[in-house]
Amino acid sequence: MTPENFKKHVIFDRLNSLKEILSDEDIKKKIDIEKFSYFQTVSSFINQRIKLTLSDLVQLSEVNSLSSELHEGVNQINSFIGNSNEGHLNNAINNFSAAINIIRTFPIPISKNDLIFQEKLLILKIL
Repeated sequence: MTPENFKKHVIFDRLNSLKEILSDEDIKKKIDIEKFSYFQTVSSFINQRIKLTLSDLVQLSEVNSLSSELHEGVNQINSFIGNSNEGHLNNAINNFSAAINIIRTFPIPISKNDLIFQEKLLILKIL
């Protein structure tokens, strides 16, 4: 996926929607603190991971799947706001858990320090 296509992807709208819904004071009061904290953590983690993603290496289908899970999670929170049915929050947790599993597979840069372990293994084999 080209960096330009990545930057234009609807995933960023989905992340903004989640951020907006979590910044609403009325919603903060309505959702259980543990679930609300989970939603904030998910939002933060995914935003941070997206910033690190090597867009040239990520597949469009992966970004689409992530976008879909985020969209459904936000829809579930909105449904909860409308009818106070806790089941919607549980569904949102399931959607966000799936989103976390998807974002974990996105390619991110590796620092040189991460490669030292392999160098140590080579030295041990030589000895």
